[in-house]
Amino acid sequence: MSITQSQLRVLRTEMQAALNKAGLTGFTAEVGNMRYGDTEVTIKVVATVSGVQPKKAAGLEEQVALLGLKLVSSDGKKLTGYTPSRWKFPFSYETVRGARYKCSEEQAKAIFS
Repeated sequence: MSITQSQLRVLRTEMQAALNKAGLTGFTAEVGNMRYGDTEVTIKVVATVSGVQPKKAAGLEEQVALLGLKLVSSDGKKLTGYTPSRWKFPFSYETVRGARYKCSEEQAKAIFS
């Protein structure tokens, strides 16, 4: 018998519920990626300090302020991330329908100014 996608979905929701119920003080825990084979699952759990802004979000806010951009464009697109290691397309955004795209600094200025 091998592991099915539906079993993994149930496992993820039950683990997240257990983490939420555990009453961790000062941390927010979230079930991350799952790698699985026929008979075993490896699950990544990420715990972050409560009340601290993630480094990735701070980088986005810094670039938005530096370039004078808005987080939401006039047609509803939302800036979602800034990754400096992607030098050609460092900005990420999401459309109203939920499609996600990458764009260059010039494209971000054109869309979000």
